[in-house]
Amino acid sequence: MNTLKNIKAFYFDLDGTLFIDSKLKKIDISSIEAINYLKQKGFKVGIATGRHHIEITKVIEQINPTLPTISVNGTIINDSLRNESENISYFSKSETIKIISFLNSQNLNFVLYGFDFMYYKVADISNDKIKSYYEMKQKNAFDEKVKAYFFFDENIEKTSRANKFLIFSKEVSKSKMQELHKYLIKSEVSASVLQGFSSVIEIFPKQTSKGFTLKKIMQDKNLKKENIIFFGDGLNDIEICKEAGVCVVMNNAENDLKEHATFITKSNLENGVSSFIKDNF
Repeated sequence: MNTLKNIKAFYFDLDGTLFIDSKLKKIDISSIEAINYLKQKGFKVGIATGRHHIEITKVIEQINPTLPTISVNGTIINDSLRNESENISYFSKSETIKIISFLNSQNLNFVLYGFDFMYYKVADISNDKIKSYYEMKQKNAFDEKVKAYFFFDENIEKTSRANKFLIFSKEVSKSKMQELHKYLIKSEVSASVLQGFSSVIEIFPKQTSKGFTLKKIMQDKNLKKENIIFFGDGLNDIEICKEAGVCVVMNNAENDLKEHATFITKSNLENGVSSFIKDNF
């Protein structure tokens, strides 16, 4: 295919794309083999995810990317080859405090993503997802570097700069979402809010995206738009889909993302990534 002839670098989303089980962070062996094949052929490979790189250390080791990891929706770059991370975008301390204040007032469970930490704020431990996180913490089942605290310490809340907030959408009514949007505008917090068909709502700094950060990496690595192919499935993949020369969208993807697809491949559960690579490279 002519659109693929200039490809030099591959970027992959994780949840709903490479992962066949998000809870277990499991990638099918066929996808690992396909990625290794690409590296052997001289292609560069990278990860672009809404997750924090500190919670996917084993996945990074498994994939062994040759390009920096775009994590936390593009707010952080992690270069595992150099063992370096760069903070691209984050909320100011005052913005962070304002968002925490609102989430606390609504009695919501949330996760605060910082540059090198993740804090889990538990308002209601009856939530199934929170229960599973709590059980994992009790068993020390988190990746080593994840500082998974259930925090109520005001000093922590007032000194942290957040890269992203994650809320479990099951708990958020339509009216609460409207209140959140109104509050952010009224409080002059420059934020983007994403809610797809996944079970989470993400709040992160405006003008930040996986696509914004991909452009920075492309400049650093002397790569052009036509050299990049991206695989994804979610609303937080729209901007990076636009920046990549080729965007391969999973069949299980959000419809809004499919509108930007160059190609649509099989679903993540049908190993759509390895299938596309096998057929075209």
